[in-house]
Amino acid sequence: MEQFPLREGGRSRGEIRGLKTLHGESAYTPRRIGSHSTENRLTLHGASGYAPCCVGRHNIKEQEMKRICIYILPIISGLLLAACNNGEVNNKYCNLRARLTIDNVLQAPVLFTACESMGEYCTIKSDGQRFTFTNASNTTSVINIPAISDYNGYYWLDGFIVGKLTIPEMGEDVPKVVCFDLACSNCYENYNITRPLRLQVGGYAKCNYCGRTYNLNDCGTIADGPGGRNLYRYRVSYIGNTLVINNGI
Repeated sequence: MEQFPLREGGRSRGEIRGLKTLHGESAYTPRRIGSHSTENRLTLHGASGYAPCCVGRHNIKEQEMKRICIYILPIISGLLLAACNNGEVNNKYCNLRARLTIDNVLQAPVLFTACESMGEYCTIKSDGQRFTFTNASNTTSVINIPAISDYNGYYWLDGFIVGKLTIPEMGEDVPKVVCFDLACSNCYENYNITRPLRLQVGGYAKCNYCGRTYNLNDCGTIADGPGGRNLYRYRVSYIGNTLVINNGI
């Protein structure tokens, strides 16, 4: 039989425990620490009842997390912006379809000069029967479509501008042949209309409708006129005497 020799308030602890149990209360009696119970000590320190002692720790951790976020968020934003800018730089080719293969550029001296000489450009147009190549001096060459071996058709907005850059692009060792659509990219973007550009001496192409002048030697950037986007640029390869434009999407 359990003994309760200690007494509190004239009753033994066993009696107190029994009374509390009968009245639906917990039989737990707070352990006294010094002259104050655990409950009183929590109350004295601003905690309510038996509030966990880790409340203060949670507040400290929350403050630390806020402080960390203040420092980290600008860094993350900067990294995301850099990633976006890097994506824009790498995305130098447009998302439009383009296709044309000229298996022997020697058949068109104007095209051959544009592919071999730095800073020289020519336009490429077709009436369905032949291709016409025209440079900035308005000199032309013509190739009849039946004379093109393995001809597989063509695809563009209004024609092509083909030529060789004056200086290598970043990451390249030598200037390469580039290809742009002959249509003004900003007129097409803004009005869904194909307006042809006119070649100018020095490696420029101008739209007489919107007034923009594009620098072909600077990858089709706007050199003069209202702001906007660069020219539509297509993937192109020039190996041997064969010119292949293929911007398959």
